[in-house]
Amino acid sequence: MRFSSSPDQPPTARLPSLRPLREPAHEFAIPLTTGKFSKPKPTRLAPSYPAGDRTPTNGSVFRVCAYGIGQSINIAQVSLTVDYQTMGYTALRLPPEVANEILFLTTPGDADDPRIHRDILVFKTGVIVFWNVSNSECEELVGKVRQQCNSPIAPNLVEFEELFYSFTSEPTYLDVEDIRLHAIPSRQDATTAESPGGYEKLVHNQALEKVAFSDALASSVKLSLLETSFDAVAVQMQPWIEKMQTGLGVFFPVSAVFRKTGELFTLRHLLNISTTISETPDFYWDRPEVEKLFQNLKSALSVQSRTNILNSKLNTCCELTEILTNHLEARHSSRLEWMIIVLILVEVIFEFQHHYERKKWSEEKECSNT
Repeated sequence: MRFSSSPDQPPTARLPSLRPLREPAHEFAIPLTTGKFSKPKPTRLAPSYPAGDRTPTNGSVFRVCAYGIGQSINIAQVSLTVDYQTMGYTALRLPPEVANEILFLTTPGDADDPRIHRDILVFKTGVIVFWNVSNSECEELVGKVRQQCNSPIAPNLVEFEELFYSFTSEPTYLDVEDIRLHAIPSRQDATTAESPGGYEKLVHNQALEKVAFSDALASSVKLSLLETSFDAVAVQMQPWIEKMQTGLGVFFPVSAVFRKTGELFTLRHLLNISTTISETPDFYWDRPEVEKLFQNLKSALSVQSRTNILNSKLNTCCELTEILTNHLEARHSSRLEWMIIVLILVEVIFEFQHHYERKKWSEEKECSNT
């Protein structure tokens, strides 16, 4: 249930990724050098689910949503420039493994009241995740964070995904794509039922669980950005394939093929090296329970299979650019060979002319002597 509707939240208001069928070919800070339009993005329809299918019997349903707004975010600058304290948030101290990767903002002192408790996680990878935050506040935060974003995406190209979560007395788990968080009792009840620091421990554990779920959701959004960028690149390579298929007019500037190869390798680098989409961060190695939640949601969102498919598509397009590069090199070599042949032919003609002139001069000299 990643895209759903509710009476007070129209789908078009909550899905900024809805866009016209044709749009300028410039996505995810990768300028597209060939063609004018990118691949049409399929319209995301908000399916209607029966209330009984997504509303648990032991609590209300809340929303967690993620926005992909750019290639990367300077979270250090965000923490300095965004006045989140006046909005009721405080920065939560995270373990050192992720302290430089995630900025965790939370409303303090109300973790046991899910109706008013809100969390915001700003990821260095260019994604913001909101837990139980209103649309207006989401838009306000996105606008402020965009100012500290490297290569921000146009507002109409921002990727958006959402899930639903609720609370249960059981340990936190994932129900298909619905998150069931362990409910935190009041401070007094938690202290009575467990050790004196029981409440703080429960709050800390839930924060780590939200980091895991948010990380998985952010990976899915980041992957969606790369998929959209690849679609645009692939559409612009389609005329090249058609020309190769017909064998007519197979003339491509070397610079255009080289730039397109650079775009493909940029996507491959973003997918496999500069992000953790295809791997498990070190943060989860000594936290098996949290890692399980992270992996379960990544699996539910098909992150790994989508990554493999995108890598396969990138390999195919890279093979095409390699074929075109070899073709251009062969054509260039052939042109050079013909130029050399012509030069040799010209030189031979001049030699024949000189030989003829020398022979004629010698014959005339002999005639004059006789």
